Amino acid sequence: MGKTVRTKDARQGAATQVLLPVLGVLVAMRDALMDLVIGSGLDVLRALLEQERTALCGPRYEHQAERRATRAGYAQGELVLGGRRVAIRRPRVRSTDGKEVALPSWEKFSAEDR
Repeated sequence: MGKTVRTKDARQGAATQVLLPVLGVLVAMRDALMDLVIGSGLDVLRALLEQERTALCGPRYEHQAERRATRAGYAQGELVLGGRRVAIRRPRVRSTDGKEVALPSWEKFSAEDR
């Protein structure tokens, strides 16, 4: 009987030793997945902001006599995404009278953490 007990204890110890590295892998996978989701979300947000800027200003390098807004480069901005503060280059738009025009998506995403 003593041998059976030792073998059983050895199997339990081996199971515990295998479980610890697996937990480390799972934590690393969770962190990698979070980074992927945040990176993908930022890519989608950048595309959305450019789409809104194109809707306001018209296509790049195309002359429009009735243009009411122009592209004004980029500004550094920060958002909270997934509980993290993330830096992003925010496209800028100015009206023809020189006032800054807010992009609706930027206003929405900068106000709250989705």
